[in-house]
Amino acid sequence: MDTLQTSSCENNLKQVLKSKDCKPTHFRSDSHSARILESLQSLLKNEVLCDIRLEADDAYIKQHFLEVVKGEDFLFLSSKDLIWLISSNDLAVPFEEKVFECVIKWVKHDLDCRKDCLPKLMEHVRLPLLKPDTLFNISEEPLLKNSPKCKDFVYDALQFNLQKSVQHFAIPKTIRCKPRQFGGPQKVILMFSLRSDTSPNCYTEWYDPAMKRRRNAPGLNECRKFAGLCVIRDQFVFAVGGVNELSSKSVRMLDVSLQSPSWVPMVDMLVSRIRQGVGVLDNCIYAVGGGDEYNALNSVEFARIATPTPSPLPRAKPVKRRDMSVKEMDTIQASYGENNLKQVMISNDCKPTNFRNNYHSVRLLEDLQSQRKKEVLCDVRFETDDGKDQIIEALRFNLQKSVQHLAISKTVMCKPRQFNSSQKIILMFNRSETSPMCYTEWYDPATKLRENAPGLNDCRQFAGLGVIRDQLVFAVGGVNQSSSVSVSMLDVSSQSPSWLPMVDMLIGRRRLGVGVLDNCLYAIGGYDGTKALSSVEVFDVNIQKWRMVSNMWIKRSDFGVGVLNNRLYAVGGGNKVVLKSVEYYDPSLNKWTLVSEMSEDRQGVSVVVLNGLMYAIGGYNGIEDLKSVEVYRPSDGVWYSIADMHLSRYCPGVVALNGLLYVMGGNPDDSAFRNYSKLNIGQRVKRKYLYFKL
Repeated sequence: MDTLQTSSCENNLKQVLKSKDCKPTHFRSDSHSARILESLQSLLKNEVLCDIRLEADDAYIKQHFLEVVKGEDFLFLSSKDLIWLISSNDLAVPFEEKVFECVIKWVKHDLDCRKDCLPKLMEHVRLPLLKPDTLFNISEEPLLKNSPKCKDFVYDALQFNLQKSVQHFAIPKTIRCKPRQFGGPQKVILMFSLRSDTSPNCYTEWYDPAMKRRRNAPGLNECRKFAGLCVIRDQFVFAVGGVNELSSKSVRMLDVSLQSPSWVPMVDMLVSRIRQGVGVLDNCIYAVGGGDEYNALNSVEFARIATPTPSPLPRAKPVKRRDMSVKEMDTIQASYGENNLKQVMISNDCKPTNFRNNYHSVRLLEDLQSQRKKEVLCDVRFETDDGKDQIIEALRFNLQKSVQHLAISKTVMCKPRQFNSSQKIILMFNRSETSPMCYTEWYDPATKLRENAPGLNDCRQFAGLGVIRDQLVFAVGGVNQSSSVSVSMLDVSSQSPSWLPMVDMLIGRRRLGVGVLDNCLYAIGGYDGTKALSSVEVFDVNIQKWRMVSNMWIKRSDFGVGVLNNRLYAVGGGNKVVLKSVEYYDPSLNKWTLVSEMSEDRQGVSVVVLNGLMYAIGGYNGIEDLKSVEVYRPSDGVWYSIADMHLSRYCPGVVALNGLLYVMGGNPDDSAFRNYSKLNIGQRVKRKYLYFKL
């Protein structure tokens, strides 16, 4: 072997086995690996050596992890070697689910012998870094569900992700919560465009100076041309103030460490600002100077990002049973059954005994307490099941709710209690010149009280509104008086509801009509910035996608939409002239059909359906705002007039609730103020009109 050692160095060669029946021998890979392999293969052909293969060094294995795990040799690693590999902080793996997949693959290759190794392996899989939808699927893996220790890891990951969705900064960081550092100290530049006329209004790009490449980054729906920007901990990017070229208190944050980062709203500033300076000092953001709508500012405010670490959620601990002498109670067993009663202690000096909670728990407890008072039984108490599975399910639901707002399976545990099922309230939208630019209020007709509701940072004066399942409120298009594809959603069933961005429409619209049919949201007509539209698109909540359907016969904007007898009606509106025409859409035929016209032209008309009749309320006839009301009866296809309202209204808010029609707001009689002034006046309709001030 002297010649081979001389050419490749003794340390590189390691050792060569001459026995023909030996097992494969490993050789370290180096710069001479190709020459070594050729020489050894030659010896192999001459039957001087047994089978051989080259073994890569540690750095090579970590760098080419995804290739290594595809090989058959990976399945024959020892558990110790596999733990060494997946515990490496510099393991080159773009997504942590690849580590999880290789662990499950390795365990299942020899399940009987390796299943006990799973908890030790899962300790080094960084489950908290998984995307929520991937984490949902992994939490259903039977091997994890059947291992108490692995369930702890799933619990921690779900808790971390849920906590991360509401507390972006002060989250305890264990090694499992930190991304792997396989790329070294790589940094990229986040570039903001000045302004875009399409959605998003402010688009961003990552730029990698090393690769000289650009790729898309998460955009902002608001134009942030005059906002201030800063970065904290090389992780959190803040856009402060300056929304849509107006002063604003709004603050947005992007966590670039997430696998699917997105801009989230943060606590507003105290002062509305534009063109201000922004700086970071000791994990504090400083907003300096700038201007409001009228004056330059010399005020300064700051927000401290470093907050105390929150305590983790409590874990459920199972109640341990004690081994005791027991005797069954025949009388109670006869009443509740042996399985319900379990076992009852008779000894007066025994320790408290646990009983499983069941359907007859109240009656059973009464009987047992009666026996205890007679000193037939010792103290008793009911024991609940180990709550960890229920807590994990609750964490999964809440995390899934934060990322998948619509397509969530509903069990009885996921539904709010209906202690007042008949109670319904009205959500009112108002325009504001300050932040939030669209503020909302809950109005309770039963108590005639109002309270603040979650606001929108964008003005939605020309948006369309729709409600699905009496739970999900959608604001569609019409952002800041411009055409937009933007859609926002509010889940009023949440304990802390907030507006969330949804899938954009296919076409930018404002002054559109919105209707809901079979849990599908229809965006109808409107104005795209240059012309009125006849196009219609529908959003299916089950697949969360928009698709186009048949166009209307007539282009319309500023019109009313009503749903009657499983048909979608488009009423009035305008297209260079004010319209009185009406047409309906039949989803089963994907077809629009014209029906009888109203007696009067109506642009900005509001439509509502009550007791099988469709009401067209107010609007503008080309000369003046209207107080008149027309009713459509589908049985004979005829419009007829009823008594006028007390006030003329353009684009009022209308809703049918508990057999009543509520008409709220709308612009005043003077059409010159149509776009600027709103009235805080409502009218209640039931046969004859009454009005009251809110």
